[in-house]
Amino acid sequence: MNLSLQKRSLLFLVVGLTSIAVARAAEPPPSFYAPLDDSPHATVANGALQATVQGQVNYVPGVRGRAAVVGSQGHLVYLASQNFHPEQGTLSLWMRPVDWEGGDDQFHFLFFCASETPSTRERLLLYKFFKSDLLTALWDGPKGVSPALLQAPHEWDPQHWRHYALTWSATELALFLDGDQIGRTHRETPKATDITYFLLGYGYFIPNETGNQALDEVRLYEEVLTAEQILALYKLDAAGAARK
Repeated sequence: MNLSLQKRSLLFLVVGLTSIAVARAAEPPPSFYAPLDDSPHATVANGALQATVQGQVNYVPGVRGRAAVVGSQGHLVYLASQNFHPEQGTLSLWMRPVDWEGGDDQFHFLFFCASETPSTRERLLLYKFFKSDLLTALWDGPKGVSPALLQAPHEWDPQHWRHYALTWSATELALFLDGDQIGRTHRETPKATDITYFLLGYGYFIPNETGNQALDEVRLYEEVLTAEQILALYKLDAAGAARK
């Protein structure tokens, strides 16, 4: 390798590392982070780190390291206190179907956050809607509060990892796919919240009887990340996702 080529290679390396450093610097620290590398427990959390495993959860190669297979065979439960912030925040995760694909007539849950008190009916969901291929985000409030609903056509392909992000504020719910915003809607916020837990791979109100999905790099933030921050978050792991 000649000197000129060595200099160019070094320059590209420095630029790449600088870009990653800038992206990480622009991203605020998560309030919860579960890499799901052969373990269900979070490595970063403002609240409890530990997960409760319901059923059987296996691990497969992920976007970065390993990923958890959840769904009909088992799911993960975490305490929401200090990890999930109902007033405002951001959810970020990677997912691919394992033993199903688009065109089936089942619900498939990525994320489900709710109260232990059924009467409050407050819950945040990210899932595939049954009898369709609609990617769906729903913030369902207590009685008298209008739900915030976002739905978008989506290709559910077991061969490809996709990045999903959801942001919420006191007035808005927004949905992102692979770094691009694909929907936003008004959110009517109740004065009091009673969110107590969140689940990966299951929705209590409608059991997922068939099908499993791999989830990886699950993050929650107290802040509403900007579109630029979400795109940077996607790009940090996109190269790893493309190799799978």
